[in-house]
Amino acid sequence: MVHILFVCTGNTCRSPMAEGIFNARAQGLPAEARSGGLSVFSPGPATPEAVEAAALFGADIAGHLSGLV
Repeated sequence: MVHILFVCTGNTCRSPMAEGIFNARAQGLPAEARSGGLSVFSPGPATPEAVEAAALFGADIAGHLSGLV
């Protein structure tokens, strides 16, 4: 199994989108992605814009909560 970590600052936009899109596209492959942020002050959801953008690529990140790396 290959494990991939996508990192951004707050873990509410870029890295959750990358995680969700990668996992949606990699179904059936021996690979899994997670995401985290470098400056997360408290767990929070992905932004509505990130949820909408990820959905365009078949990823559902609506349940995402930000976390530290």
